[in-house]
Amino acid sequence: MDAFEVRPVKYADVAALRPMIVALADHHGDTARLTSGDILDLCFGTAPVLHVFVAAAGGQLLGYAACTLQAQLQRGCRWCDLHHLYVDAAHRGRGVGHALIQASAEFAASRSCVSLAVGTAQENVAAQRFYLGHGFTQRPSGGPRFRMDLQTGLAGADANATVRAT
Repeated sequence: MDAFEVRPVKYADVAALRPMIVALADHHGDTARLTSGDILDLCFGTAPVLHVFVAAAGGQLLGYAACTLQAQLQRGCRWCDLHHLYVDAAHRGRGVGHALIQASAEFAASRSCVSLAVGTAQENVAAQRFYLGHGFTQRPSGGPRFRMDLQTGLAGADANATVRAT
């Protein structure tokens, strides 16, 4: 099975896509909690936020790339985050990852993005080498990022809290 196609994800792909998402989460020590319904909503819902491309051959998914569109307001530009890139171990080394990156880059360009970005864990040297070998350049890491859990939201915040220099 040498030939494969890269195309946008279809509804019919969701059942085969979910185990790949779970495998990628497991690889990174994370727990995937998403359902097939979550994938449908994120990719095809009333406000889709993910643009997913799959590599397929013979009715089987070989891998996927998931992109999100972003913006830098101060620069007046759009960029695309390669949120996930996964190729099944049995199909690595055949150009599947490269083809998924190419599809993601073409998608980003079609949406007037100025760049395609991807992040890796500091210790994932193999992934860093892969991305450097596929046209990405390493950028300095930004400062700390913060997240608010919207289940508790501001209810858990101290309205009188101030930042104190130490």
